[in-house]
Amino acid sequence: MHRMLKRQLKKAYPNGLPDNVEFSHFIELIEQAYTSMSEELSITERSLDLSCEELQQRHDTLSKILDALPDMSMWIDQDGMIRDIRVGCFNPPLVSKEDEHASITSLEFYKNSVPLQHFLTGHEKVGSKRGELELSCETFTYYVEARLTSVSKHRWLLVIRDISLRRKLIEMQTQRLDQIKRTQKQLQGLINAAPTGILITDESTKLVMVNNYICQKLSLSSDELLGRNPLSFIAKKYRLEYLSEIQKHISYDDTVLDSRLDLTMSLPSNETMQVEMAFSTLLFEDKKLVITAITDISERKRLEDQLRVLASTDPLTGAYNRRSFHELSHKAMSTCSREQQAFSILLLDLDFFKRVNDNYGHSAGDEVLITTVKTINDCIREADILGRHGGEEFVIALPNTDSKRAKEIANRIRQCIEEMRVHAEGNIIALTASIGLVTKTESCDFEKLINQADCYLYFAKDNGRNQVVDEQTYLSQN
Repeated sequence: MHRMLKRQLKKAYPNGLPDNVEFSHFIELIEQAYTSMSEELSITERSLDLSCEELQQRHDTLSKILDALPDMSMWIDQDGMIRDIRVGCFNPPLVSKEDEHASITSLEFYKNSVPLQHFLTGHEKVGSKRGELELSCETFTYYVEARLTSVSKHRWLLVIRDISLRRKLIEMQTQRLDQIKRTQKQLQGLINAAPTGILITDESTKLVMVNNYICQKLSLSSDELLGRNPLSFIAKKYRLEYLSEIQKHISYDDTVLDSRLDLTMSLPSNETMQVEMAFSTLLFEDKKLVITAITDISERKRLEDQLRVLASTDPLTGAYNRRSFHELSHKAMSTCSREQQAFSILLLDLDFFKRVNDNYGHSAGDEVLITTVKTINDCIREADILGRHGGEEFVIALPNTDSKRAKEIANRIRQCIEEMRVHAEGNIIALTASIGLVTKTESCDFEKLINQADCYLYFAKDNGRNQVVDEQTYLSQN
């Protein structure tokens, strides 16, 4: 029988228990209840033991975690008394593990740090707060992040993290950025002073810097240009060449690589600009940049074209000079030979031109020559080549033209010259022309063609002038 039940029954029946079946049955029921209660009590005690052990393990684990953290943490009550503290990994230490820590106000770094005093003022009324503070401990200054959090009705957790290194890194980064900005400003000043356009692109071919000169040429601000690909300002026919040059500089390991390129830029105004681009590379902040110096060479190109025209044409009439005519005609004749096409030559001389100079003066003669060239150009095709052979003599190359078609063209020219009237110093001048025609149907020397045409020309002059003489005409009258 359960000992507690025995004690109770002894108190109730000091003279012994009643000898009764029903009473015995009642005692058995109570015995079972006591036994069941004992079992449940044992289970409860074991559960409590396990819970306390688990709680202790968790407490130990949390303590180890907090000890391993570099942050200082302390639990303080509403009166500022320290209930627990973890000193953290401050170097030199803010507090020592061996010191007695009664209250927050007794800590040396608290006494020396007015910002922390202000931060904790009225802490008992604060749910949570954070801030970056400056702490002083002896001769050393820390930059910390402080966090105050209410963990119960009467306790607060204060965590102090050392951010001195982070603060130093931020300061160094700020100084570095300031230095970069100063360098960029100096570089911008240098390129703005340049008398040429400057485009600086990164490895993705995006503009990272431009100067005032190119902004004025493109009629766009630097903000509108930065981040764009300058390819949109390059005429389409030059874009592949430009891209190839840029990629060559980006992929080239040596930053001394320089090159130049002449191309055409398309301006937003739909105008074009002939430019020379000089490419070079620059390493800036460990990044490879491509510098493109742009010089407007429109005037130079215009002068070059003028010089090219002057070098290849007769200055009076505008027809090709003798040298250029021979070069172009040689190429045209070679093409005709390769493609098995006929090639014809007309040699033209103005009849009695000397009389024009003698009767009306050389200025009138010049006007006749100029008008003659205009008249001939109106009668020939774009592919035909007109040259001044000397004096009043002109030569015309007719590529891909057989003898029949060449004779039609020659007679048209002769007739137009006959109908031509030149007004010079109050006089009306009319004249005619004699033409020698020769057609090449097989390989032969260009000079021989000219000489043959010259032979037919003088045959025309000796036989009445103002006519076209070809091989057939020449042979039929000899």
